[in-house]
Amino acid sequence: MQKLLAFACLLLAKARSFCTPLLPNNSIKNAEMSQDIQEYHQAKQVIEAGEELIPSHITYTILDGKNPIKVWREYRQLSQQSLATKVGIST
Repeated sequence: MQKLLAFACLLLAKARSFCTPLLPNNSIKNAEMSQDIQEYHQAKQVIEAGEELIPSHITYTILDGKNPIKVWREYRQLSQQSLATKVGIST
């Protein structure tokens, strides 16, 4: 039985990139909820420390294949010239 539980745990680890102890179904859900809450609090601390969030429309536009520099430049309302000046290159 121990070998079977160890094998099941290995399969779970591959599927989830971590392995929680084998617990009753409600306990697993509670453990997942606890991890979600911890990740939420970590993200909230990062934001409160001044980390900038990237709006979803910017992310999706880049994922759709648009040029990331152009997308970010336009989001920041920078002209090509002003961006070039800020980074110290010529256009």
